[in-house]
Amino acid sequence: MPDKKSDRNFDKPYVPKLSHKIVRRLLRLVRDWGRAKNRVLYGLCGQIWIAERAIIEPQARIILDHQSDLEFVASIGSGTIIKDFALICPRSGFITIGRSCSINPYCVLLGYGGITIGDHVRIAAHTSLIAFNHNFEDPDKPINHQGYRSSGIIIEDDVWIASGVRVLDGVTIGKGAVIGAGAVVTKDIPPYAIAAGVPAKVIKTRLNQEQNQKTSSRKVYTHDNITSV
Repeated sequence: MPDKKSDRNFDKPYVPKLSHKIVRRLLRLVRDWGRAKNRVLYGLCGQIWIAERAIIEPQARIILDHQSDLEFVASIGSGTIIKDFALICPRSGFITIGRSCSINPYCVLLGYGGITIGDHVRIAAHTSLIAFNHNFEDPDKPINHQGYRSSGIIIEDDVWIASGVRVLDGVTIGKGAVIGAGAVVTKDIPPYAIAAGVPAKVIKTRLNQEQNQKTSSRKVYTHDNITSV
């Protein structure tokens, strides 16, 4: 009986054959990368709370580069996924992301004045949430020497922000709103509105007249009354 090892071609690397069962297990391990129990990550300038079943993909970046007195400068809710190449940067503020959200590739979140994102929010690729503005009132002084001002950004529950949107400081996007691709949001968007354009304007509502009256008594979100993840 011939020796199997003697028949091996040593000019090519040896690759063992894997059973379908082992392959499935390996794929499951890759899929579950970054998924764990409630946990805290410690950075040089603060801490991040990551809830159970939240996923941070390998090429996503959470950067802590400013000192803060807050216990957690960023928190990510259960079932939320931060996709590869997304950038989460609280800076001197904070970023709170609720449950079952998706932050897709190449999104940029800068949280100087604070960014609060509710539950079930979808943020498509190449979207930016910038929670500060430069001061530029003095034309005789370089803009980078005039400091900045920040009010914060609030995205309520069940919002869909399409690709390439820019959300500027001081904006609240109401529950159930939809923001069209490429929009620049400079003012508040009411609940269940559909907005698009530069600057973004409400073009229609998702509600009929009766539903619209019911939402007039809705709870107003602020940074103080957002529930924790």
